[in-house]
Amino acid sequence: MSNATGSTQPKKTVGITVVIALIVVIIVLAGSLGYVALRQSDNSNSNNQKIIALNAEISSEKSTITSLNSTISSLNNDLVSLKSQMNSLNSTISSLNATNLKLQYQLNSLNSTITSLTNEKANLTAQLTTLEQIVELGKSIILEENYTVSQGPDSYSFSIFNVSYAGFIQIQVLSSTTANTYGIVIWSANGVSYDSSTTIGHNGSAYFPVLPTSSAEIGVGNSNTLTSATETVTIIYWY
Repeated sequence: MSNATGSTQPKKTVGITVVIALIVVIIVLAGSLGYVALRQSDNSNSNNQKIIALNAEISSEKSTITSLNSTISSLNNDLVSLKSQMNSLNSTISSLNATNLKLQYQLNSLNSTITSLTNEKANLTAQLTTLEQIVELGKSIILEENYTVSQGPDSYSFSIFNVSYAGFIQIQVLSSTTANTYGIVIWSANGVSYDSSTTIGHNGSAYFPVLPTSSAEIGVGNSNTLTSATETVTIIYWY
C-alpha cells in the first residue's frame, strides 16, 4: 500500500505544474495576441491616416491638374485667337505691300513725267531764248576767226556760207597791210540780189544785211592798183 501511495503523489504534482504552465502560456499568448492586435490597430490607424493623407494629396493634385488643364485650354484659345490675328495682320501687310508697290509705280511714273516735262520746259525755254535772240539779232555764229588771206592788186578772197535766218554779217579786219582793205558780201534770196562792199582800212569792222540763203559769198579784198595785200579777219554772222 505504502508503495502505491508514494507513486501517486508525484503524478498530481506534475499535473498541477502542467496546468500552471499552460495557464502561463495562455496568458502570455493572450498578452501577445493583445499586443499584436494593439499593434495591428495602431498600424491600421496609421495606414488609414496615410491613406487619408494620400487621398487628400491626390485630390489636391487632381485639382491642380484640373486647373492646369483649364489654363492650357485658355492658352490654346488665346493661341487660336493670336493665330487668327496674325493671319489677319499678314493679310493686311500683304495688302499694304501691294498698295505700296502700286504707289511706288505711280510715283516712279510721276517722277518720269516730271523729268520729261522739265526737259521739255528746258528745251522750250532754250527755243524761246533763241527765238528772242533771233528777233533781237542777239545770236551769233563765228564763221571765220583770225583767218589770214592774201590777194593780188585790186582783188578779193571769199568763202561761201549757209545763212538760215535774216540778220547781218560782220567783217572784222584785225590787221591789214593796206589801208585800201574792204569787206564784200554778195547773196541772192527770195528774188532779192545783194552785192555790196565797204572800205575798212588797216583794221575795223563793216556790217552787211543778209536774208536766208545757202550761198552767201563773204570776203575781203583790196583796191590797190599795183601792190598785193594780206589781211587777218574774223567773220561773224548775227541773227
